[in-house]
Amino acid sequence: PIYNKLVFAEGVCDGKACLRKYPFPMATAFLQLSLVSLVLTAANIVGHLWEPDQSWIFGPHPLYKLRHVGPVGLLFGFKYGVTNWGLQILPVGMHLLLQSTEIVWAIILAEYVNGEDLGVVEILAAFLSGTGSF
Repeated sequence: PIYNKLVFAEGVCDGKACLRKYPFPMATAFLQLSLVSLVLTAANIVGHLWEPDQSWIFGPHPLYKLRHVGPVGLLFGFKYGVTNWGLQILPVGMHLLLQSTEIVWAIILAEYVNGEDLGVVEILAAFLSGTGSF
């Protein structure tokens, strides 16, 4: 969403000419998420062909799988919507500053809402994964 705002909503200039803004930034987000879904589905199918005993997307118990994956998908969609809404309200710099606290909130919610017992290794892994985005 951040790149959509920077590139598609404001346009791009190279000094000589400017591209006008792209009127459908959510379409690119849809295409990106669709491509990721297709690649992960293909990887799951290949993994099933490699090891047939493992669970796979077309295996038994689809309602069980949806029950466990569905809430996470809905929350991700909600977060994606809030991110796009925030990008319309705030400048990109302020949005990135607020979004950089996301890992802290994830750790706090995992500890107190989910009741997870997070040790030093888990917290360090979470912060190191966030370091890769700098």
